[in-house]
Amino acid sequence: MVLNKSTLLYISPTIPAPSGNGRSMRAFNVIKRLSLSHHIHLLIISREVQKQKNFHIGREVSALCDTITCVPIDPRLDLNLFFRVRLFKISRRLYYLFFGSIEKLYCSPKMIQTLKSLYPEIHFDIIHVFRIYMMGFAACFFSPETSPFLQLDLDDIESRTHYRLSELYKLNKHKKLAEKMHLDADYYQKLEKQVLQKADRIFVCSVIDKKWLADKYHNTNMIIVPNIVDIPDIMNHPHTNEWFTFLFIGSLGYYPNYEGIVHFCRNILPIIREQATKSFEVHIVGTGITKKLTTILSAIPNVNIIGTVPNVAPQYSAAGAMIVPVRAGGGTRIKVLEAFAHQCPVVSTKFGVEGIAGHHEEHFLSSESDEDFAQNCLRLMNEPLFARQLVSNAFDLVKTRYVFDSLKM
Repeated sequence: MVLNKSTLLYISPTIPAPSGNGRSMRAFNVIKRLSLSHHIHLLIISREVQKQKNFHIGREVSALCDTITCVPIDPRLDLNLFFRVRLFKISRRLYYLFFGSIEKLYCSPKMIQTLKSLYPEIHFDIIHVFRIYMMGFAACFFSPETSPFLQLDLDDIESRTHYRLSELYKLNKHKKLAEKMHLDADYYQKLEKQVLQKADRIFVCSVIDKKWLADKYHNTNMIIVPNIVDIPDIMNHPHTNEWFTFLFIGSLGYYPNYEGIVHFCRNILPIIREQATKSFEVHIVGTGITKKLTTILSAIPNVNIIGTVPNVAPQYSAAGAMIVPVRAGGGTRIKVLEAFAHQCPVVSTKFGVEGIAGHHEEHFLSSESDEDFAQNCLRLMNEPLFARQLVSNAFDLVKTRYVFDSLKM
């Protein structure tokens, strides 16, 4: 028990939650760990609050925080904010010409005035900012009289991820989107150069991210705070020799997930189908499944679109393998760790398992090409003893490196 807890303001662009998307889960787990030694005041500044009419803060989050304040980003109620957001959508170049930084996108004068009025009676010892583009809001809580310790959680290195997204859009002949992502990446890189020197401490997800930032920006004030998952109480894997299920779980509103599963079904699945020695299906679970995606995937044999489910545990239990066919992205994928925890073997691209402290053919199967990915899938179909060994190693890894007790701050 900590008697003299310091006071911490946690600034988040997302609603923390113990389950759901990776950002929400990371926010929740970091807050849970910080609450052991700090009084947490949670400030959510997000378009989620404006978009989700029935949004709510879960009891698990409320129990960890002294106060919770939600400030919606709503361009309809703020003319300056409307201009910024509209300009950003219409022309990235004009936006950056006027404002010069991605962190100023939502920092309208009205928003700044609102934030400065929020906590007149509270002195914050620490300001904790989740995501680099939220750093502009942190300045609202500094003054000549107060200089809180500033923490930045870089669960994703935005410049690197946006450069990768640009290449993926270019690969799929989306020229305008590729140009937008590349321009964003350039400005994220400028922001990183400026902001990383201001932060007193930086959280990163992995050894790879820490080394990348150290080599590029010569930062030394970093600590590794991995993404974590809960270990389920009961697991049941009723696999049979007659049928095999490949499972995909993810938000299909995120372009690398959308592009990855479409690419898998169009280019990798035919190789598997031609060589498979048993019947199989691909189950697609997640949010953001559009009519367009449904039309594309419904025409492909062996694909079963499931959509959103209240509990992913039965999906993992029924699966013979989890597939992660993403061809761009960043951070550490919580869904891979979740598969480890549910003892489901993983076949991935190099991007899908990037940053995870595991090894190919020991904890997961990593693929360098479409043919490679297909052969890894077939291997798990045909070699159940190898699949079980892979699962055992991955389960040991996640219990050791990616659970709550492994978080050190």
